[in-house]
Amino acid sequence: MSGQFDKSSMPKGNAIFMHEHETNFACNALGNKQCINKCLEMLVRHLANSHALICGALDRDCHKERAFLFIKNCNDQWINTNLSAGREFCCKNGEPYKCPLL
Repeated sequence: MSGQFDKSSMPKGNAIFMHEHETNFACNALGNKQCINKCLEMLVRHLANSHALICGALDRDCHKERAFLFIKNCNDQWINTNLSAGREFCCKNGEPYKCPLL
């Protein structure tokens, strides 16, 4: 979530969702792209229910935060894909609520 990092840092705290693929990707730019695409395929399946899933998994309240995709491919280090959800999330006590426009 955007509240876990700034543009120059790696995320702090735990990932909201982690998914390990059975496939091993090459340790290069093409392997990273394949890893990203596999993650996006998985995320798209849960997009309709994303507000409830994120708020239920988040261990804090959030206000107008975006979910970002980080990957780990070959190393135990997060790589920022610079991809984020097209929507903002607002959660209180594990439940989603409609983010105010302003």
